[in-house]
This record gives sequence, structure tokens and C-alpha cells, in this order.
Amino acid sequence: MLSIQECLPDYRVVIHRRTGHQVTTRKVDEAFSRILLEDLRQVEASEPAKLAFKLLGLAQENKQFTQTEFLAVCDYLLVTTLYENASRPGPLENCLLSRFQQATYSESTDCYTILVNKHKSMRHQGPAELTVTSRLYSYLQIYILKVRPQFADPGKDVLFVKDDGLGFRAGTIRKRVSEYFSPAGIRKDVCLTSTNIRKMVSDKAYEMSPTKKTPHKSPHEAPRKDGGFQLCHQVEYRLCNACSRADE
Repeated sequence: MLSIQECLPDYRVVIHRRTGHQVTTRKVDEAFSRILLEDLRQVEASEPAKLAFKLLGLAQENKQFTQTEFLAVCDYLLVTTLYENASRPGPLENCLLSRFQQATYSESTDCYTILVNKHKSMRHQGPAELTVTSRLYSYLQIYILKVRPQFADPGKDVLFVKDDGLGFRAGTIRKRVSEYFSPAGIRKDVCLTSTNIRKMVSDKAYEMSPTKKTPHKSPHEAPRKDGGFQLCHQVEYRLCNACSRADE
């Protein structure tokens, strides 16, 4: 056993040498496929969003919805709530109608906060918070009062339901998000997911941090605790420099 332990450091070195390029390749790919805030802003101008706006207006006139029309409204509200919060799909899958009705309003931000009891990191972080603007909150109210009752099972307390009246199973909203962006014509070169959106927000938060460090000249100078972020920014920094030299 002792001899095996003595060999482990050398084994790790060999593994790192053989697989290190895979990490760099992934970071380069992420730099090229990075989504921007401008990409998400295109959602509001997309055809699926315009259809959802129209249907929400008709819902106030007590329109009876088809399954396709219901999905158009539900998917728009799902995706918008998700990317405005940079949330994992879990809080939206487990958001309750009763908690929506208990949402608290903040005058300073003109936003409502909805608490979600069940989510991935609830044990360590407590309830998740979904923050929606007053505009999105009014859309959700129309959905709850006029659209959702036409399809939802009366015994279900989940906020978002499928066209069969039942709530979403764990992990299924993730697929709906990706499928929504593709027909909207947003970044056809990248498969947009909730993870892409969260990474974009994390990058923005890192860039705005007063304690952030400038890109290092060598990857070996990057601190270990944030090596992932540092490597990603080094790649983007080098790409920008390369583009600048090409323009000159």
C-alpha cells in the first residue's frame, strides 16, 4: 500500500500532461461560443415572443386556447423568467402557485420576489428566489387567471404546467429552454441552455468585481482557486488581441 501511495504523485502528473489540452480546448470553445446580453435581448423582438404578447392580450378577452397557443405563452414565460434570473431549471420546475401569490414587492427595484422551497442547493442556501419585473409579474398574473386554468389539473399547486395539466418532471424544462431559442433565430451557431446563460452572468459579475485581476501573462501565474475563470479570460484576452492585430 505504501508503494502505491508513493507512485500516486507521478501518476497524477502523467494524467495531467495527457489530458491538460482537453481543458484548454474546452475553454477556447467556450470563448468562441460565449453568449452576450445582446443575444438575450433579441428574445423580446422574436416571433415566438410577439405571438405570446398577442395571446396574453387575447387572454384578457377570455379567449379559449389551443394546446399550441398555451405552449407558446407558457414557454415564453418560462424562458423569460429563467434568463432574467440566470436560474437553474429546478426553481421553475418547483415554483408553487401558492408561493407566487405570496410574492413580495420592492418599490426601490419595482420587482417581485417569489420564494421556491425545493431546489438543488436548498440544504445549504435555503429557499431560492425568483425575481421578476412588474411587467413580467403582470404577464404571469394573466397566465394564472386566464390561461393556466384551461389546462391545469385543479389539484396541482405548481405554477408552470404542461399541456396535459401536470407539472414538469425534474430536468425537462432544460430541454424546453433550448428548443425555444432555436426557432427564435437567436445564436443558431450555439445550443443555448440555462448553463450558457448562467456562465454569461457569472462572467459579467466577474468583470464588474472590484477585486478581479487582469489576465495573467502565463497560465501558471493564475491562482488555483479561480483558475477556471482566469483561463477563460486569458483565452478571450488573446482572441481580442489577435483580432486587433488583424485589423491593423
